[in-house]
Amino acid sequence: MNTYRLTRPLSWLCLAALPTTAIGQEPLRIVTDLPAVASIASSVLGAETQVTVLLQPGGDPHGLSLKPSQARALSQADGFLWLGSEMSPGLKQASALLPDTAVTMTLLDLPASFIIEFEDEHGHDDHGDEHHDDEHGEKHGDEHGEEHAEEHSDHDDEHHDEKHADHDDHDDKDHGEEHAEHEDHDDHGDHDDHAGHDHGNLDPHAWLDTVNAKIWADEIAEHFGEIRPGSLETFEANAAAFSAEMTALEAEISERLSARGAGSYWVYHDGLGYFQARFDIPSAEMIEEGDGRQPSAADLKRLGEVYTEMPPACVVTRAGLDHRALSALPEMPKTVDIDMFGTAEVGGFASLMTGIADALVECFEG
Repeated sequence: MNTYRLTRPLSWLCLAALPTTAIGQEPLRIVTDLPAVASIASSVLGAETQVTVLLQPGGDPHGLSLKPSQARALSQADGFLWLGSEMSPGLKQASALLPDTAVTMTLLDLPASFIIEFEDEHGHDDHGDEHHDDEHGEKHGDEHGEEHAEEHSDHDDEHHDEKHADHDDHDDKDHGEEHAEHEDHDDHGDHDDHAGHDHGNLDPHAWLDTVNAKIWADEIAEHFGEIRPGSLETFEANAAAFSAEMTALEAEISERLSARGAGSYWVYHDGLGYFQARFDIPSAEMIEEGDGRQPSAADLKRLGEVYTEMPPACVVTRAGLDHRALSALPEMPKTVDIDMFGTAEVGGFASLMTGIADALVECFEG
């Protein structure tokens, strides 16, 4: 099997060398749900940032819940960065464990985040060529780009005071204690408590988008600059460098994917919608729903008929998952594995995105 890798400048490695901690000041301690989110944060806050990632290797973010050691990490953290309860309903009470001065960032709820719904993912006619400029002023799928530009032009402190300084939403510490003891998981299916987006059919896999990564990097710099004002300029410089790398990466991935072979592909798990939207490479079919629901007998029958009429070049599978439904197809298709979560270190997010691109190129190789 051939291995393909995109060639990129390695200037993102320099981010790890930029000092972000003043002499005598403790490194920032943050907790994130996913390794990819941790990588973005580390790129902005510096490689010396102490990061606790809640998702363990081989784990499922939909089923995340806190271990006692992770609850302790939250109780000592300077910040908690997570997608939201749409991805990990078991973490809904996690922020209640944070110190009063800590930053909480629910990334799917940021007004600037580019959000899509599952039903929109197989016809991305208006997303593939829209890219994020340096100030996030251009639109990238909806009205959020304009809102983000306005927020960063005047740095309205009121928004952050309400959401991050006072933590008015998290004054009941008893909820955090109950969650740490794994006694309060009855409300995992309730996804109606978020503001800013209609979350009825929201696709929570929003980290698989370079534009969202750039937006989040800027937000991380601003939010954590409020609790470490002496490091704000460094955070902003790191975020700008990260954004430039992502812009270059977008161009390289777009060029590589535009030269792919002919034909269609399927995805096993419906979780690549953001990557597909950004690079205008929709899949023809999906087998497993984005929330992990398995296909019904009727679904498998229909997929078998579609496969017989027009077999895909491959099925993109997620490494480590059970793909038994493939055996219901008329023949075993070619598969290519992808990693959807990445690694937490600086540069890990870029490697995640290039890995997905490489897998799709391999899919269309003979």
